[in-house]
Amino acid sequence: MTLHMPVTPPPDPRREAAEALELFDLASTILRRLLEEIRAETPAESAKELATYTKDVSQALKLLVTERQNVEKLAREQSGGLCAGALDLGAARDEIGRRLARLRHAGDD
Repeated sequence: MTLHMPVTPPPDPRREAAEALELFDLASTILRRLLEEIRAETPAESAKELATYTKDVSQALKLLVTERQNVEKLAREQSGGLCAGALDLGAARDEIGRRLARLRHAGDD
């Protein structure tokens, strides 16, 4: 009796980097939409809170841009195989999710 085990192809760093870049784009879009919604719904008397929230969202967008640049740089430097310091996309997704949740929660205040 012969058992045939499916062969799992090795991860493709370029594909994983592309997925990470898509996540950064999505997160950026979500942050921009959140900011637009808050601006549209915020009454004039809470302008100070809006300014603080706008600053927080702007910082988050800057962080996304920086991280996106880091991923693009890593993708350019990849030599084809995963090295010890390989990009952990699962952890990146989790971190993006946590940061978006914090921003959503901050917007609920």
